[in-house]
Amino acid sequence: MSAFVGRRDEIAEIVALFERARLVTLSGAGGVGKTRLGLELVRMVAPGAAVVDVAETDGPDALVSAVLDAVGGSTAPLLVLDTCEVLIGRVATLVGELLTADPGLRVLAIGRQSLAVPGEHLRVLTGLPPKDACALLADLSGVWLPEVCVRLDGLPLAIELAAARLRTMSAADILAGLEGRFDLLVDEGRGGPSRHRALATCIGWSHQLCTAQERLFWARASVFAGEFDLDSATYVCQDDTLRAEDMIDVITGLVDKSVLLCRQVPGGVRFRMLDGLREFGASWLALLGQEHAVRLRRHDLRLAPRDQGPPDRP
Repeated sequence: MSAFVGRRDEIAEIVALFERARLVTLSGAGGVGKTRLGLELVRMVAPGAAVVDVAETDGPDALVSAVLDAVGGSTAPLLVLDTCEVLIGRVATLVGELLTADPGLRVLAIGRQSLAVPGEHLRVLTGLPPKDACALLADLSGVWLPEVCVRLDGLPLAIELAAARLRTMSAADILAGLEGRFDLLVDEGRGGPSRHRALATCIGWSHQLCTAQERLFWARASVFAGEFDLDSATYVCQDDTLRAEDMIDVITGLVDKSVLLCRQVPGGVRFRMLDGLREFGASWLALLGQEHAVRLRRHDLRLAPRDQGPPDRP
């Protein structure tokens, strides 16, 4: 494993959360380093905690047995549940039952979406800041490449896959190869879960979690290179399959699944996708045969006067 880089503020924040909360969920996009942060947290402040990878259990019944065995053998009152999205409903129910049964228990849930359990405190993890991202790449490859790290959204998994390529490729070749990042960022010899051996597979895991409408929105919203708001998304993405009245629920689902990032601004809420997620969506838009029509609506939106908002919807 590579050296653990950065995240000291996040660790301090989560430790502080556990002083007043019994359930903290660490969420974020695939490859952002949720599992690694959770394990580092255990190593630093809760050695002996019970750790269960939900993806490694064989269904809901096996999950219950694995959790009870782990809790019974732990020496710290902390249960860490990783990849909760695999069995999100069963995990949520189980966590609620465990917290009710044992008032002294704390739970750190790790996954790509929230558990939606009462009392849950959600901490969404983002990519490493540029300095830490470069430090991670340098630790793995001996090369300091700020432009590559920025292009990779500071995602530790993407950086680790790029570092593997730097064994046989130059920095210039890596930068050029990022135009087709899903072909470049693959390391079949990498240990650990198979979904972490290729960026496309990791993002595809998130795609499988989405509903049909969420996948359609993801594909169509890929035409936004930067931030967008609800009105712009509705104008560009709506049709008879994805109606205007569906937009809020669909966007909320994608934010919860860590596909969309959102931030509050004085004029409302703005959304965006990481570059890797956006390129994945663009590939699906092309497969759907809708690229021309959606990009045309995006072009019409650009031509609308800024003070008038989106053009009248058809």
